Amino acid sequence: MKVKSFTKDLVDKNVSVMFARWAFSQLLKKKKKLNILHYVFKNNPPLPPKILDRKNGEIEEMKSLYRAKQKESEEMIRKLEKKGERSRDCRVNGKDVYTSVSEHSA
Repeated sequence: MKVKSFTKDLVDKNVSVMFARWAFSQLLKKKKKLNILHYVFKNNPPLPPKILDRKNGEIEEMKSLYRAKQKESEEMIRKLEKKGERSRDCRVNGKDVYTSVSEHSA
């Protein structure tokens, strides 16, 4: 009986040693991960909320300026297209309509 209890004790010790090694390796993995995160935040700290708010405001201002310029350019394009259509409509068969009408009426 002593032999069985001796082997059982050895197995239990081996299992507990293996578990301890596994737990220690898991602890080292977590510690390494935390060290990496600490290094990242230490060298690249997150921006404070005031700076983020200011930057977001600047971005929104740039967006609104861009939209205003885009609307302005679209209006200018429409005006130029209308002007081009009028000048195209005024010319029929290579002659200016206004001058040809005035020639016939005179």
